[in-house]
Amino acid sequence: MVDAITAEPHGLVDHLGRGGRVSALLRAEVDADGPDAGALRLVSTRVTVRVLGRARSLPAVAAPRVTLVERFDDDADVQRVSLRLSAPLIGTLYRYEGAFRYRIEPDTGQGTP
Repeated sequence: MVDAITAEPHGLVDHLGRGGRVSALLRAEVDADGPDAGALRLVSTRVTVRVLGRARSLPAVAAPRVTLVERFDDDADVQRVSLRLSAPLIGTLYRYEGAFRYRIEPDTGQGTP
């Protein structure tokens, strides 16, 4: 699956799928207190779907919401990530929690929207 976050004039945008078929405008914040203090939190504020070459923003009452929390775990020397996808009136559609070691790799030009 292609998943690329880009910095654009109106904010961070997460492009999903080949050609960025689905994109989500993200609000970024850093938790100051609590169990996730210092963690980066990304919350979708608008979801757009590209169909037949045209982009359409989904109305807030129908748009799924993505919440991603990422933080560094000093003890385990890994990045911890938690992702939740929810829909109005339905609730949680998908939830993922995991850990990985972060590294930067050169851009090969593949996978970019």
